[in-house]
Amino acid sequence: MAAPLNERFCLKGDRKNFTINFRTDHEDRAAYFGKRKINEEIIEDIRERYMMGNQPKKYLYGQYGVGKTHTLFNIKYKLEESPEAEAITDYQVKCCFIDAEFKEKTNYNYLHAQMMEALTLEKIREVIDEYLAKNAGPALEGKLRDDFGDANIARAIRALGYAGEPITLWKWLCGGSLTAAELTSYNLTKNMDTISEMYRVLVGIMRLFVNKGIYYLFLLDEMEGLTNVRNQDCRESFHDAFRRLADDDNSVVGFIVSIYAMQEEDIPDFVFREDFKTRLNKANIHHLEYLAHDDDVRQFLNDLFELVVDDDKKKEREKEGKIPNGMKYFPLTDEAMEELVNLAISAPTASLPRNFISALNEGAVHAARRDSYVIDTQDLTPAQAIFTEGF
Repeated sequence: MAAPLNERFCLKGDRKNFTINFRTDHEDRAAYFGKRKINEEIIEDIRERYMMGNQPKKYLYGQYGVGKTHTLFNIKYKLEESPEAEAITDYQVKCCFIDAEFKEKTNYNYLHAQMMEALTLEKIREVIDEYLAKNAGPALEGKLRDDFGDANIARAIRALGYAGEPITLWKWLCGGSLTAAELTSYNLTKNMDTISEMYRVLVGIMRLFVNKGIYYLFLLDEMEGLTNVRNQDCRESFHDAFRRLADDDNSVVGFIVSIYAMQEEDIPDFVFREDFKTRLNKANIHHLEYLAHDDDVRQFLNDLFELVVDDDKKKEREKEGKIPNGMKYFPLTDEAMEELVNLAISAPTASLPRNFISALNEGAVHAARRDSYVIDTQDLTPAQAIFTEGF
């Protein structure tokens, strides 16, 4: 019986192929597969922002398959799980990953609710309870108004802390509409229907976390879905919200947006107007590019093989005589590596991490069919279409 791919190509653990599972696999999040210089610049800038007591605010853009989502998960790893996390910031950073879906009439209320849900009712109630206990007394009502900037929000925050059944208040704080009777029962004069109110809710709650040394950072993935929003009022709601969030006055709500765009001009205008960009600062707009140079390709594949190949299994195969000793790019032969490098150089816009992984998986299947334990140039022939079709 033919050996399965994971045994044939000495893959670690329960890996079935060369695919990276950064959403679920701790080790895959730890590795970075892209241009290291850009990743290092992003992490260094995040470190500097936290040194100043601020939150990161960034846009990452690039074409599909270039590694935007992977970059977000790698940032999450480095801030939450990495042994080097303390070298980046003394604060406790928690990343909230949001992959939202937008429709023609989706407005900012929807994204506000997504961010609130990511923080969770449980954690928000916990921090509000601590705040109310610390500030209990006759001055509490005035302090709530000062800290949240709105009498209705102040009443809702106070009621949420004391409510036995918080769902109705939670709905209101997330931007949902209550009936007149429900509003009256909590002494609220109106539903929350302006961007400034939602902004005050989010900033006020985030400040409570920051005062405890906890920074929540929103990672907003695949935000190109905003192009589905066609209603002009809805578009303006996003513009107003992002402009406020990018302002220097906001030091507690951080965000990193990942968005498909070949160039800056392709980013939806209503979340990338000049008044927003000047607040964001050009240094916080990062273009994730192709692996267009031969050194980038070799670095990517070497990093990938270091992550997925089990050296002990490889040594066993060498002893068995199934693979040559000392292969530099196992499971690729030297010639196969050069073939992939040449494909990248000849089609730079297709030189994407996703495409290299697809080529390796195709090549591995082809090699297995001829009972080979290495991937040679002949095995890459079917994968050549990956770098040529559609580009």
